[in-house]
Amino acid sequence: AAAELAKKVNVMLVIGGRNSSNTKKLVKVCENSGAKTFHIETSAEIKSAWFSATDKVGITAGASTPDWIIKEVISKMDELNNDLKKQEVENEREGEITYEGTFKDINEGSIVDGTVVKVSDNEVLVNVGFKSDGIIPLNELSNSPVEKPSDILKVGDEISVYVLKLEDKDGNLLLSKKRADSIKTWEKLEKAYKNEEEIEGIVTEVVKGGMLADVNGIKGFIPASHSDLRYIPDLNIFVGQKLKFKILELDATKNRLVMSRKLVMEAEKEKLSQQTWASIEEGQVIKGVVRRLTDFGAFVDIGGVDGLIHISDLAWHRVGHPSEIVEENQEIEVKVLKVDKERERISLGLKQVLPDPWENVENKYEIGSIIEGKVVKLVSFGAFVEVEPGIEGLVHISQISKEHIPTPQDVLSVGEKVKVKLLDINAAEKKMSLSIKEALDEEKTPISDNYEKPSETGITIGEMVGDVFNKKED
Repeated sequence: AAAELAKKVNVMLVIGGRNSSNTKKLVKVCENSGAKTFHIETSAEIKSAWFSATDKVGITAGASTPDWIIKEVISKMDELNNDLKKQEVENEREGEITYEGTFKDINEGSIVDGTVVKVSDNEVLVNVGFKSDGIIPLNELSNSPVEKPSDILKVGDEISVYVLKLEDKDGNLLLSKKRADSIKTWEKLEKAYKNEEEIEGIVTEVVKGGMLADVNGIKGFIPASHSDLRYIPDLNIFVGQKLKFKILELDATKNRLVMSRKLVMEAEKEKLSQQTWASIEEGQVIKGVVRRLTDFGAFVDIGGVDGLIHISDLAWHRVGHPSEIVEENQEIEVKVLKVDKERERISLGLKQVLPDPWENVENKYEIGSIIEGKVVKLVSFGAFVEVEPGIEGLVHISQISKEHIPTPQDVLSVGEKVKVKLLDINAAEKKMSLSIKEALDEEKTPISDNYEKPSETGITIGEMVGDVFNKKED
């Protein structure tokens, strides 16, 4: 402020003690601005010879200068103005206007706005409209570690500062940016808490029971149970991330701030859920994220709503467990098979977005041909044999052996590889009829070669047919 005023006038009066370092700085600043500068302690030192009729006069004072001395100087300048008649004191009562308009009445413990006028290696000078510029020491700049002031501030920046002291031992006005920031942040947090608004913070570290986040210099605690919608085994994945929170508890007097990310996520999920239910239709192909696997299928998040892919709709071939096809947190594309809004259930299909192996089966396989397959299921009426992933055929119990067998399990086992003859194909119904015994005939391996009548000791059917059925491979 003093430097700007000195540029506008011809003469500057600097009021303050001869030994005041602050006042000496003001004198230097005014001199460097080009104005004729006089350092005085009282109005009695003012001489009319210092001024000419064309001079404009500015007045400034050190931080420790009493108000009554400044007013005496202004009054003295008014008297000189009347005596000289033609001489101008800027804007008639410029001294008084300069004093009252430029200098703010500030108190220790108050927060004021100011402009950065100088940035050095260990402090920052700020013009707050007081008698002199205030000083922010390096340790009062930020709640976060700062190596040098220029890392966070530059000349011209508008900032809010907290008044620590109107005058230190050297007569300087001491200010703190970090304390002003903290007070303003607590005020914003109080408002956010009252209005149930979201706030942002950067996770800094994991501690016992949860993690800490920096909210504009204020440390907030997030309990582990409020870090996510689901259990997170290692909270370190959040360190360094900027996240949104809602306030659970707040007490500025105790520097206590407890926050929840879970509440934010629940609100977002509810919003997404409403949008999904309003737009979802059967037949749609949409993207989702696998959230949970069970023995009977996989639950997929399709936008705030979980849909189920039944194990039978994961792939065209038989699946023992969903983990064979998908894994948690995997993003996949699925088809909406059924929507029940009343019960809030959605059925999804993964195999329905993949090529159907039955589409070209009639051109690929010739009736009467011998093919190799794997037994995938045994039932009372026969055996299901997979000839390729997604394509299975039935070997009726009557087509397993020329001899009568009580059950397919007596001569076959799941996983066993066998050769079968293709008897019939119905691609539309996805059915295939197969025969093991006719495949054996084609290979000219008569079952009678290894057949022996049961003895009185009770031979089994499996022993009776022996190696005819190509015992399962290891």
